[in-house]
Amino acid sequence: MFGIIEGFWRGFWAPLQALKMIVTSPRLLSLVAVPLAVNIGIYLLFFHYAAHYLDDGIAAWGVRMAQAVPHWLLSVSVFALKILSWLALALVAALTFTFVSGLIAAPFNDALSKAAMRLRLKETGAHFAVPEVRHPISTTVWLELKRISILVVGALVALILGLIPLLQLPALALGALIVSFEYFGYPISHRSSSLTPVAYFTVRHPAVSLGFGSFLLLIMALPFTSLVYIPLAVVGGTMLYADLAAKTPSAMTVAADKRKRT
Repeated sequence: MFGIIEGFWRGFWAPLQALKMIVTSPRLLSLVAVPLAVNIGIYLLFFHYAAHYLDDGIAAWGVRMAQAVPHWLLSVSVFALKILSWLALALVAALTFTFVSGLIAAPFNDALSKAAMRLRLKETGAHFAVPEVRHPISTTVWLELKRISILVVGALVALILGLIPLLQLPALALGALIVSFEYFGYPISHRSSSLTPVAYFTVRHPAVSLGFGSFLLLIMALPFTSLVYIPLAVVGGTMLYADLAAKTPSAMTVAADKRKRT
């Protein structure tokens, strides 16, 4: 039980550790700047044009209904429609930001993950037995598309489960695992182009995955942190994978290295 709780909190706080790593590394900051600018630009452009389209549509509907309903009822209806349209727009914009910007920024996020991995391995002295695989940009985007497709399907299943009484917690758990799967995919893709190792790693560390995904779901739901959650998710997932999958030097190896140096 203690190990499960410890694993959950380890994953839960990983994005905050990622934030610390990003702000203290000029290299990571420079890599974050481009995808962050792309993400914010897409978000604002979508919101701007969609808001104008909805406002024009509501105004046109109000003109058509002006002679059919009382003025007070029309005013209340237009106001309610504007509130509902803005809420719906915020939800759609968040989803668009998550999926569309994820594809566009995939090469930048991949470079960010590689830089974070090198930095983390340097800090811990760990290493991987399997060498790093270099993918072309097309492969990186294709892998991200496959992961996002799984994320969309998983999100729909979680949404349906959430509508069933007593299944809200399993729905949240499924959502957290699917989100973790998405961002564990970046560091794991540096060793394999298959999604099977990503699923295996996520299931092998369920408590860590639940904690990590839970924090990501939390910051995705907040208005402003949702704009910066992708870099935190990429670096946080990379740090967790480096800590849990890389091989750390044993005490005997460290002692042997020290003897060689002397």
